Amino acid sequence: MKFNEPITEEGHEKADREHRELAERQKKQLMELAKKIEDGQPLDKYETGRAVGAIRIAADRINPVRKRPAGKPSKIRDDARLVYAVMRLDGVSKNKAVERIAEMYEVSTTAVKKKLGLTGSSPEREINKDQTDQAFLMAGGEPET
Repeated sequence: MKFNEPITEEGHEKADREHRELAERQKKQLMELAKKIEDGQPLDKYETGRAVGAIRIAADRINPVRKRPAGKPSKIRDDARLVYAVMRLDGVSKNKAVERIAEMYEVSTTAVKKKLGLTGSSPEREINKDQTDQAFLMAGGEPET
């Protein structure tokens, strides 16, 4: 592929195909080399260099920093919606109610807002908001707008 040349969709497809073919050839060569090493066959100078290079690349890709889990899953029970509705009907501000529920369940305020349908992606938010509205009705009030 040439530099500074506008790439059309066909150009992208061709470059993708060439890259895939090259990657498949390289993978095949390395697998054959690994088999030769496993079988105890002698390597020529080229094969030794290729094996050494592949091992060095693999070593360079080892990350010394442990990946951390994404965090503990939210443990907010569904009754948090009813607790929120009761607090709001008792005159507690929206933010204060969210903060208190976050403390109760030992989660972030963002997790509480998602559970209540106050934030989040559209389909999930709508489902959670509908359930929070139902909690308001169960508590004897009207859903928030």
